[in-house]
Amino acid sequence: MKETPLSKLIVEEVELNEQLLHDLLEPYIRFKKTGGLRFTENYPKLSKYGKIIVLLLSQKAKARLIKNENEKLRPLDIVKISGVSRKTVDSALDKFKKRGLTTSEEKKHFIPNYSLPSVKKFLERQKLKGKKRPRMKRA
Repeated sequence: MKETPLSKLIVEEVELNEQLLHDLLEPYIRFKKTGGLRFTENYPKLSKYGKIIVLLLSQKAKARLIKNENEKLRPLDIVKISGVSRKTVDSALDKFKKRGLTTSEEKKHFIPNYSLPSVKKFLERQKLKGKKRPRMKRA
């Protein structure tokens, strides 16, 4: 392709940092050989927002491990898996999207590869269940 001023704007897609994804998920989930999730003893200690983020991360990992698996989740899927109310899930997804942690396509939500470092910071700031919900600072 001939280099033009506009062609300089084209970049390669950010590669998935599998080590970072592993490190983010390792305290909270394991995958069954069948593809199902098994939560560790730390998962219930997460805030509701933390649980939603971990589920989105786990779906990203699952899509990488299992062929024909999509990394995007519908809000209703998140409700069913996490037990978090629909109202809270919708609110969290809206806040995550506004802050660049997640994005959506066709009403399905996912964490883009380039957002993993920001998600790491979010999880590091997480308050455990029973404490005040984490404040999400404006970017």
